[in-house]
Amino acid sequence: EGQSATVIVTLRLYAKGTSDSDIEAGTAKVLAAQDFNIVLEPGPTKYLVTFSPVNAATGEAISGATVTVKDGTSYYASELTPNSDGAYELVSGETYYVSATADGYLSYPSTAFSPTAAGEQKLELSPIVYDTYTFPVVDATSSEQIEGSTVAVSYTPSGSYSSRTVSANDDGTYTLQQGVEYTVTATAPDHLSQTQKVTPASTGTASTETCQFSLSAITYNDVTFNAVDSTGAVLDGATVTVTGSDGNTVSPVDGTTNVFHLAVGLEAKATFKLDG
Repeated sequence: EGQSATVIVTLRLYAKGTSDSDIEAGTAKVLAAQDFNIVLEPGPTKYLVTFSPVNAATGEAISGATVTVKDGTSYYASELTPNSDGAYELVSGETYYVSATADGYLSYPSTAFSPTAAGEQKLELSPIVYDTYTFPVVDATSSEQIEGSTVAVSYTPSGSYSSRTVSANDDGTYTLQQGVEYTVTATAPDHLSQTQKVTPASTGTASTETCQFSLSAITYNDVTFNAVDSTGAVLDGATVTVTGSDGNTVSPVDGTTNVFHLAVGLEAKATFKLDG
């Protein structure tokens, strides 16, 4: 192991018809003989390697962590099983991919590993750190808190296509993980809503942050909708249906059939109908 070996193989020639028993007994006459030196190159060395997840900040071992070792990166890569001592038998010259997870820690990403010696390999997992966020919602003109305002916070986990909602704490604050992007939407009565992307900085130290929303008050205009022909002449008897930005039908101003009180800056949809 670890070095080449030479094996001497002898080829002997016997007369046709010589029995196997005479050859094995060494009594048969050898007509000719030739030695051959066969060099066997050393096979790959096998190492017993243990992977130990540790806290990246303190170096302490992480209990309950899960380690995964695979012989490739594809979905079909084989997952290796450790021995009873938790060590993996790895072959020199081969590349393996090691990952680890633990509650309360960021995942140790799948990383290439080629063994060069037996022993312990430490995997450093960073503790998950959370910041406390407050999202005050104020009027853009008066800068005063808007009564009845609401905040919605969501994020999309890595590898997922659906978002998850983050609930507020009892005191109205939100606990957000550092390094994760969140979508925060603030709404208030008679104000335009506003959405911001918030990503707490990965400082490794928990902090308290404030992200303020300044919402503009909604102003309204009376909009008249007329159905016209190709010449621009108003078509009598046409009906119009208006849908607001919230998807609800907007009623016309009292005493009219085609005048609607609509918010400036928000999209509305008008549909006209006239028989013929």
